Amino acid sequence: SSAADQQQGTHKKRKLGITRVLMVIAFCSILLTLVNRSARLFEATSESAAIPTTTTTKYENVASKTVDRAPFQKPFILPNLRESIVQARFEFDTTMKELYGESFFPTIFHRVEEVFGLNGTSRDRFQRRILIKLCKSLSFNSSVEDNTFMWVTGGNSNAAAHGNLFNQSYTATVEHYASKAFQAVGLDFVAKNYAIGTYPSGLELALCMDSVYGQNFDLFMWDFSLTDGRSSFNLDLMLNRIVTGTTAWLASSALPIVLVLDQTKARRISVQRATERGLGAISMNPALVLDDLKEKLPDAVFVDQGNLTEYLANFLCKGVLERNSPCGENKFQTQSCTNVKGKTSWHYGWKIHHLFGVLLADLLIQILQEAVEKLLDMKFHLNEHNQTTLENQDEKLSLAVILSHLQEEERNDRLSFLSTPVNETLDYAARKEMEAEVVEYLARTASFCRTALLPAQSRYDGIVTGSGNKKAYYEKFDTGTSKKEILARPVNSSGVTKETYSIPHPLPLAFDADLRNLSSCEDVLLKIDYKDFFLIQGGIGWVSTVLPTTAEIEAYALKPMRNQHREGIIILCVSICDRRHGPHCLRDRVDLKAIVSTNITMQPLMQMEVDGKPVSQVTQIGNCYLLLGGNNKYQWGPGNESGQYELKFNIPNISKHLHISSIIVL
Repeated sequence: SSAADQQQGTHKKRKLGITRVLMVIAFCSILLTLVNRSARLFEATSESAAIPTTTTTKYENVASKTVDRAPFQKPFILPNLRESIVQARFEFDTTMKELYGESFFPTIFHRVEEVFGLNGTSRDRFQRRILIKLCKSLSFNSSVEDNTFMWVTGGNSNAAAHGNLFNQSYTATVEHYASKAFQAVGLDFVAKNYAIGTYPSGLELALCMDSVYGQNFDLFMWDFSLTDGRSSFNLDLMLNRIVTGTTAWLASSALPIVLVLDQTKARRISVQRATERGLGAISMNPALVLDDLKEKLPDAVFVDQGNLTEYLANFLCKGVLERNSPCGENKFQTQSCTNVKGKTSWHYGWKIHHLFGVLLADLLIQILQEAVEKLLDMKFHLNEHNQTTLENQDEKLSLAVILSHLQEEERNDRLSFLSTPVNETLDYAARKEMEAEVVEYLARTASFCRTALLPAQSRYDGIVTGSGNKKAYYEKFDTGTSKKEILARPVNSSGVTKETYSIPHPLPLAFDADLRNLSSCEDVLLKIDYKDFFLIQGGIGWVSTVLPTTAEIEAYALKPMRNQHREGIIILCVSICDRRHGPHCLRDRVDLKAIVSTNITMQPLMQMEVDGKPVSQVTQIGNCYLLLGGNNKYQWGPGNESGQYELKFNIPNISKHLHISSIIVL
């Protein structure tokens, strides 16, 4: 027995020795991996360059070139973060001094508190959103999405950089400079520009959050002041929809930050009101910096500009920025392209875009640096009874506890906002044509949207066409069919196409080919925003579509909602005409209000049905129309057993058509 015990003890020791050797080998392997990743990171963060203002090739730093990058490698442990972000801040400041000059650096930078309406609460929530990303990234088992801080810009033609090259927009600029700082702490930073010329931030874009802007983003840049006018209703509605959230947000309880490029009184009130209810909302007032530059810059009409950098030279003429000679001639730098549209007095030139971009990068880097400091200083109590703090815990456990606490805070802020009555978060009086009940549905009810607009994430992901063919942001996606090609298909006298459509005809995704090639550019991207549409062709009989499709149900995780009660409020939005369409834009289009009109023979100008029931009236809100059925009710019910609806349209007149930009169901 003694010999057996001795043999068993020897076996245990040998097994323990082998285990220890394997652990040492594993530890060394991990350590070597971290060293290699650190070396690669140092090389990546050591690079610093300004955006070229003129180029004959695509600027590689736009978001399309970043979304397909491999997950950023994370070599960090907590103590290294401070040194990394301090170095990133130093490199950013050094670059800005080179671009704008030492003397003008303090006029522009380190003025976050003045330029941005950033109170303590919004600042904390901004830091928290970054902290959540940091905690997930540092866990060493995070996904690409966890590693990426996603910025999206929603706006009109100014935000879309019309008149400039696409890579000269402030969105591309902020990505270029802020990404280096985020990489310094192990995060990827991607900025996507979803701005659409002439579009307000109203009903269509607010209710199409998922399909236009995507289901995952951390910061939403609102830049619609040019098209929204003085009313703050559209902004209030969009803020409500952001908190109401997409399917992905609701699953993760994430609450994005909203940055509003507007400092008018009404918008400041909206931002303040949203912040008090639970949202991290911030306003931006770049006019403070622009006004200071007007006072300090030498006027190009009277003073030689030789001592100024290209980012400030020929910027101020006769007391006005980007106007008069020679500033007006230097406002846009698109020499590599011809016939560039949008070079107007109300559009920003490349210098203002760049200035806004670096101001936004300055804000991001400062909040990122503050978030790093907060992460290092945090001491959450794991147990209120024994007062055990994070200092005594394993680092991963510490991060997990911090992450759980931060996510709980975001969840509570969301619930706080949603528990606030709708009439305390937006101005009902601004929309007198809508019933209060309808406004509440629009603000807080979960929505589904199929959109033809570009840019839109659902178009890039192949959801709209059902191909499932995901493509990088704005490149090689399903474009649909030219309207000219569709209308050129032969139609006989009875109004039925020959071997082209089934009956009823499917609803085609279409685009205007004439608007695709207005500008000539070799290898340079000018714009990505186009008002594509679903075409209801007149004179061919009934056109039908079912929504949501199986692809849409899968993409937006609508399955769990099938058994939930849905009001079935259906909204059609029609394409907006703009200057590029010319004066005859509406000549061949039928007005949706024609649903209640007839011609001289008393035949209806247009017919619509929802699940076989006729649409009797419509209520117009901007470019969108709520469909009313029997007894003038908005509600069409929950749809079939799969939560789907069949919409049918008929326009008897062969020379009239309907352009639908989005179909929305609440």
